[in-house]
Amino acid sequence: MAVKLDQSPCCRGHNKRSILRPGRILIACLLVLVGLRLFVLLPVRVVSESMLPTLYIGDILLADITCYVLRLPFFHTRILNTGSPQRGDIVLFAYPLDKRQVYLKRIIGLPGDVVVLKDHSLFLNGKQVIVQPACIRDRAALHSKEHFTWEGKERFGDRDHAVMFDGDGSADRATRRFKVPAGAYFVLGDNRDHSVDSRKWGFVPNENLIGRPFVILFSWDTSRHRVEWARTGMNIH
Repeated sequence: MAVKLDQSPCCRGHNKRSILRPGRILIACLLVLVGLRLFVLLPVRVVSESMLPTLYIGDILLADITCYVLRLPFFHTRILNTGSPQRGDIVLFAYPLDKRQVYLKRIIGLPGDVVVLKDHSLFLNGKQVIVQPACIRDRAALHSKEHFTWEGKERFGDRDHAVMFDGDGSADRATRRFKVPAGAYFVLGDNRDHSVDSRKWGFVPNENLIGRPFVILFSWDTSRHRVEWARTGMNIH
């Protein structure tokens, strides 16, 4: 016996809504992702060794672009200041000499600070910043074939971060003093002997700050051509 299906207008409308629902959910998810990309988060790819041993070439980071300032998308107009960088923050900023370029460095000096660099020692407002040695390794393991390096832990307040120095005596030994002006910051790379930073081109104006990377979204080992799963998902300090 044949069974006749009920194809009333009510049922047809219900079926149509069921078909459209996944599409609406997908569109809503896409809108949320676009909103996050425009207003909150920015993916960043590491392309230099200047932040070794903290960040590697091939790391893809996720940066919070609302932690210091809110900007109008596309026009980059500042709407509201939301916070101030702290010593030890890794920041994303527009390069002061060419704002089309984006740099990653660590904030060392705040407005009004006096920063002195002597050999491998860092002095902040007259006090030496202590570095605890961690290990010595061949730079070949860090994408370079020159020199041996030593790593250490540098501390600002109750926060530690890794730094790296050449161990063969080839570093610049000159003593240099910097007074950080109002509305600007002094930044260094963690790879202290292989970073072009405030020692070379000066201070980062507050208006150049873009955001702060907080997690390694994905990491690709460029020398072994494989995913670095151990680094993927790591918080950035």
